[in-house]
Amino acid sequence: MTNNIEVQNLKKEYPEFFKKHSPELLEFIFSENTSSKIAEICLGNKIEDEEKIEKIANRTVSALLGEFPKENLPEVLEKGVNLEFKTAIEISEQINQLIFSQIPKTKPEKIQKGEIKTEKEKITPGKALFQ
Repeated sequence: MTNNIEVQNLKKEYPEFFKKHSPELLEFIFSENTSSKIAEICLGNKIEDEEKIEKIANRTVSALLGEFPKENLPEVLEKGVNLEFKTAIEISEQINQLIFSQIPKTKPEKIQKGEIKTEKEKITPGKALFQ
């Protein structure tokens, strides 16, 4: 998705964002492995349009960051990326198996100290699901 220099620039521009999320999760999200898996899933489902692949990747990252429940990804892909529902479900299932299942676990002591927000604390009521 991005290289190390870009990540460092983002840290300077958006320090609050990087404080909200564990370094392990952000490293996972920014990894080449994660972006490659998303691209492979899209191509395997006959999605070759780069704009659609980017939209799918952005919505996957939004789910990883807790902006909406991961269970809502099929609907988010259907409406936000304009995919057929069957395709959106298939892509979501593969993302769940290959990406969501690999999310690094946050150490409980960081959550207890308030360093890391829990899923419920991250979600802002009234935030639009389909952007």
